[in-house]
Amino acid sequence: RIFDCDSVETQQQLWQDEWNTRSWERYLGLLANRTLWTRLVREPGMAHIPADLDIVGCIKQRFDQAASRSLFRESPWAWLVFHGRLDPAGPLPPHLQPEHFEAIAARSPVVRMVQDSLLSHLRSREAARYDAFSISDFGSYANDADYTATWQAIAHAAAPGARVCERQFLVPRDPGRIPDLPFDRDGVLEQEIRARDNSVVYDLLAASRIS
Repeated sequence: RIFDCDSVETQQQLWQDEWNTRSWERYLGLLANRTLWTRLVREPGMAHIPADLDIVGCIKQRFDQAASRSLFRESPWAWLVFHGRLDPAGPLPPHLQPEHFEAIAARSPVVRMVQDSLLSHLRSREAARYDAFSISDFGSYANDADYTATWQAIAHAAAPGARVCERQFLVPRDPGRIPDLPFDRDGVLEQEIRARDNSVVYDLLAASRIS
C-alpha cells in the first residue's frame, strides 16, 4: 500500500499511521544489533560507528524524513529494501536506465578497472589528475588516520577545481577538520543533492578543490 500511494501527503499519513510503530522500531532494533553484526555477521564497519550513536533512532529518522519528502515507489533503493529486487518497469538507477545505454557503451573503452584500495591507488605514481570523485561510504571502513590520509591523497590527485561527492553512512566525519586540506565545502549544493537524493539513509558531502 505504501507503493500504491500517488502523493507524498498520502504516503506520509499512511507511514505515520501504520508503519511508524513500536513493531517497526523493534524490527530496526534487530537489524541494528551491534552484537549480531560484530560477532555473527562479522561486519568490519561496525568498529567505526560511534559507540554513543543511536543507530535505530538515526535510521528511523531517515525513513520518517524520506516518507515526507518523496515517493518510495520512485526510489530504486526503496524497491530493493521493501521488495528485495528492482522492477524493470519501475525506477532504476541511471546506469540501468535504457536511455543511457548508448552513452555508457560509447564511453566503455576509456573505463579502466582498478583492483586496489582507494588510498593506495591515489598514492601511487599512476594516479591521474582527476576532475571528479564519487566516493561512496569508504569512511565506514576507515579509521580516523586512514580517513585523513585518503582525503589528503584525494587532494594530491585532484586537478584544480575538481569536485568531490562523498556518501556517509552512520560514521559521521568532517574533512573540514583535516589541517591544510585544500577543499571548500559547498553547503548549498549539499542541500540540493539531499533534496533530490532518494537513497534515504546516506549523508552527502560536496566539496571543490581550491585552485
